Amino acid sequence: MEEKDLKVAQGLYDTYCKVLEDLGFTFEKHPEDLCVILRLSGKDMPHRVLFRINDKAEMIHLIEYLPFEIDEAYVREVALAAGYMNHMMTAGKVSLTPKNEVLFEMTSFYTESLISKALIEKMLRWFVLTVEDYDDKIAAVNKGYIKAIDAIKKEEPK
Repeated sequence: MEEKDLKVAQGLYDTYCKVLEDLGFTFEKHPEDLCVILRLSGKDMPHRVLFRINDKAEMIHLIEYLPFEIDEAYVREVALAAGYMNHMMTAGKVSLTPKNEVLFEMTSFYTESLISKALIEKMLRWFVLTVEDYDDKIAAVNKGYIKAIDAIKKEEPK
């Protein structure tokens, strides 16, 4: 890795930390890994968002594992729900890991790009809102309350 690439990644990491501080968030810094762990309270469940910079690939990763275990009886249905959700998302993905964990992920390249504070804030908000939009639906599929296809149906306004 070139020193220049590491400086760019470190600058982006510092900017991200500054954005979180400016927004009033508390978070864990892991500068040796260019990683931040952010804990948020969601409307249904807590969020633990991992922000990591991959300096070799020049990518930003936002990752979150949902905070519950998948019931063996509903693994297939949860996997189907994840697949359906991926067709609805404009960016990012949701998947079921080999350990039956639900993973949300969004990646973005920053090669020769200007990553502003506004863009970082927008990426974080979009990511958390996307997880918020789907986490309770995956939880409902995991309990057998709804079928996978119902997880992507939008609620009708009342």
